[in-house]
Amino acid sequence: MRIGYIFTISLILGLLSSVTGSSILLYPDQEEEIILSGAALKLRCEARKETYWHFNVYPDSDLNKQQHDIEERSNVTSWRNPDSDFSFISELTVSNASYLDTGYFTCAHVGTTNFKDIFNAKRIYIYVDDDVQLIAAPEADIHLISGMAWRVTTLPCKPTLPWISMDLYKDGEKVYPAEDNEVDQRVIFFPREGFIINPTALTDSGHYECVATKGDAVEHYGIIVHVTPDTGEPDPHISRDNRHVEMGGNFSLDCTVHYPVGGYIYLNWTFPDMSGLTDGRIHISETTRADSIVGSNEYEAINTITITRARASDRGSYICMASNHEAQGTDIVFVDIFEENVNVLNVTIDVKNIQVTAGSVARWVAVIHAAYPKPEIIWKNQKGEEMKTEKNFRVMSTDVESVLEITKVQSRDSGCYTFFAQAGNVTKVEGLTLRVREKPTTSIESTGMFVVHNDKHTITCSAEGFPLAIIEWKFRNCSLPNSCEEEFKPLEVSNPNQLRNSRTLISTRNAACDLVRVRSTLQLVGIQSGEYLCLASNEFGKSEAQTRFYVVPSNEPVDLSARTTELYEGENLSLRCAISLFNFTREIKWYYQATSTDPISDLVEGQTGVLIFKGEDAYGYYQTLEKPGIRLSDSGQYICEANSLRGELIKQSVKISIMDQSSPLFTSHNMEIFTDCLISSPLNELASHMY
Repeated sequence: MRIGYIFTISLILGLLSSVTGSSILLYPDQEEEIILSGAALKLRCEARKETYWHFNVYPDSDLNKQQHDIEERSNVTSWRNPDSDFSFISELTVSNASYLDTGYFTCAHVGTTNFKDIFNAKRIYIYVDDDVQLIAAPEADIHLISGMAWRVTTLPCKPTLPWISMDLYKDGEKVYPAEDNEVDQRVIFFPREGFIINPTALTDSGHYECVATKGDAVEHYGIIVHVTPDTGEPDPHISRDNRHVEMGGNFSLDCTVHYPVGGYIYLNWTFPDMSGLTDGRIHISETTRADSIVGSNEYEAINTITITRARASDRGSYICMASNHEAQGTDIVFVDIFEENVNVLNVTIDVKNIQVTAGSVARWVAVIHAAYPKPEIIWKNQKGEEMKTEKNFRVMSTDVESVLEITKVQSRDSGCYTFFAQAGNVTKVEGLTLRVREKPTTSIESTGMFVVHNDKHTITCSAEGFPLAIIEWKFRNCSLPNSCEEEFKPLEVSNPNQLRNSRTLISTRNAACDLVRVRSTLQLVGIQSGEYLCLASNEFGKSEAQTRFYVVPSNEPVDLSARTTELYEGENLSLRCAISLFNFTREIKWYYQATSTDPISDLVEGQTGVLIFKGEDAYGYYQTLEKPGIRLSDSGQYICEANSLRGELIKQSVKISIMDQSSPLFTSHNMEIFTDCLISSPLNELASHMY
């Protein structure tokens, strides 16, 4: 039997839940969780009455117990806490988790069999991450599934991680994803269930293969499906034209069932106010029969019940019974009758947090169980802007559901979205998140490519992407520009710059909405020139970024220094010019200019009184100019000129002042007392004199 509840009863129960609160608390309080294979799973349930645990881990009842021994690995501890409103407490521990444990774990009130009943059950979906197994199914050469025409057939290809991509092939041809217009639109993939074929046709018999992919890892899982005609229990379905019925209004229900050619079917109704047949308010049509799909060997039967001038007595369950010579099937809907001008809004979104692979489709479905008046529905993007059908976005709304679909998703589509609905004075707002699984993008921030010898320096690498990236640093030595070691080496092998510390952090103010970012920072000192490589990787690939780290003698391109800029005649002048080998050629030239109006002349080794000494090391080229026994006429500007690797001439100058030698000069005196006098002389000595 399949029971469909009309929106009105859902609304009433929803209002009661909001007033009384949930009757079951399950921890961790989230829709899904990922644990590692071999780890222990621990769940805690708190309720207002007695509960039990249900493991919905695999759809087949004949599961090989040698492969899946979850009952032996499970332990339940239960007790009561009289001081708590949720006094019934139960803890479940599953040791040595297996990939086959992937599935729903439910805490339900004793006697509950509908585990989707939010008032009597609470469940969490557990993924068990396994290094080898990508599909949560027992190992077998082939898996056999029997399907029935016009029923739902499930191919249990459930991934062990939500971001594992899954494709389906039938007899060697790809039949999924369903968003591709070239493939069968009846096939839909749900990571927590597998591939769903609805409705199943006789032509769906064949050999299927599920192909799971995680990075470079691939797993194949074969299934043989045999579909037989539906000669067993009929499976009727009720649909309706009016989802909100007020006193005095009209509504109708259609009951539809499919059955094989050569068979027969009877359709009958049971409803709350049977007296409506006699007073003419209720009418049941004759059953109509026709080919459902030409050439399908299937018939479709339809029977309609129509209620006019609705009364309070029409409130209740409407049951359609379909019977053949073997069995009987039923479908039930609940119809509520409202007073006039009552606003109603009952909308649910089953999966709010979505993870998809880049390039695929993300889809949210809001099911409208009840709404009056007709609701206004708005989907909003990460910026809070209303989304409409454009580019890779599609918004589709009917009386029973509203769908937001994002095709060819990219990392920029990650973030938080909002669903908004309003019917009269009743509103509904749901927060949604989208994570796009793809390889990370990498960037480097540096305080500069040139580092003064022995100075501190910081390099930061940022990697954006989901799942979270792992960052690895590498380094290679460079002796000159474009003259580096061929291969980068891990810092554990080559770490010449005294790595001070490295820290990795997950940033962003709102981890659920912002891009997933990892930052790794190196703090270095300038010792060895080279290049740093940041390599970021996750299960979907790798990306890298690199930066130069050139150690130079000085912050100045041309660093010209003097021991002192004021000398006395006869002293020795010494100037030093330093340039980086990563910026300049070896050639350094010297010039002299007495005053700004005088011409500039060359200073070269061999001139009278000019000595030039050359040197170099791993950081730069150096020249020292010396003039012993300097004269007054040597005052002026001394210029060092270097030729950059880009062909530019860079100059730096320093002004040198030469002072005349003089006799000691008393700067103060007093005839009546002893006093010390400061004296200037070429030797910078202090003298005293007494009068």
